[in-house]
Amino acid sequence: MKLKEGVTFHNGDPLTSEDVKYTLERVAKDDTLREYPNYKQIKEVQVVDELTFKIVTHAPEPSLLHRLSRLGSGILPKNYIEENGFDYFLSNPVGTGPYQFKEWVRDDRITLVPFENYFEGKVEEWDEVVFRVIPENSTRVSELLTGGVDIAVNIPPADWDRVNSNEGTSIVQEISNRVIMLIVRSTEGLPTADVRVRQALDYAIDDGTLANVVLKGGAVLQLQW
Repeated sequence: MKLKEGVTFHNGDPLTSEDVKYTLERVAKDDTLREYPNYKQIKEVQVVDELTFKIVTHAPEPSLLHRLSRLGSGILPKNYIEENGFDYFLSNPVGTGPYQFKEWVRDDRITLVPFENYFEGKVEEWDEVVFRVIPENSTRVSELLTGGVDIAVNIPPADWDRVNSNEGTSIVQEISNRVIMLIVRSTEGLPTADVRVRQALDYAIDDGTLANVVLKGGAVLQLQW
């Protein structure tokens, strides 16, 4: 694989293959990390040159590209972390994206500002982006309706009509990769090894009502026995 040329971290360091090696091997070899199960298939990352690297797996891994799209592949700044320590990095993070870290107030907000040297050009649309932490549904909806926030996520279905009827706000929906499922073992000897038992469990759950009434049509049904 080859990195795009001219990409820099927010502290000015260039993005190189060494950063990729540091990032992927860290998550592939540290079994205490949450993303480790998704990266343990990686044996090593070989640095070919400053922008080119090769990922070597323990065995054929057809899902490698999918795994590399996960959170554990967010490239870390190797030199920055080695010079300052990981604790410092967690409080003063740098990445390569269009917005860079400005402020973090625990349990309240994270503030980002445009990165002047973003490789695709400075973003001019917003001078500042603030992510607020509002865990209470009713408070989050009220903030949206009164203009306290521009965008809110995870609006409860019970409030959809309220948001849509309010001037200046509306619900926007799209199919996501979130899946809610019931998984049962089909190991030989277990009652659920019998497909009829699994079918009975499925028939006992009124998923149509859950999708169309409780979630107000905001779900797609999929059956698998």
